[in-house]
Amino acid sequence: MSKGQTAKESLRNLSERGFDGNTSEVALVLGREQEEIDAILADKISVDEDLEMKVYGIADERGIAIGEKPTGGQQ
Repeated sequence: MSKGQTAKESLRNLSERGFDGNTSEVALVLGREQEEIDAILADKISVDEDLEMKVYGIADERGIAIGEKPTGGQQ
């Protein structure tokens, strides 16, 4: 599974487990438009790094299990 796919699945898990699948609420919490969240979940666009960080941060802050945060980046 690619990093982008992992981030998308984490976003999907956040939406389903923390917001009962309500992408409008997820978008509001993440500071994005609902259309953008819906497009990501429909594989029309990719998750950018800022959104990925927000997804993991919100999940951690709220105690929502969404999967492992990918490791990598600069060492």
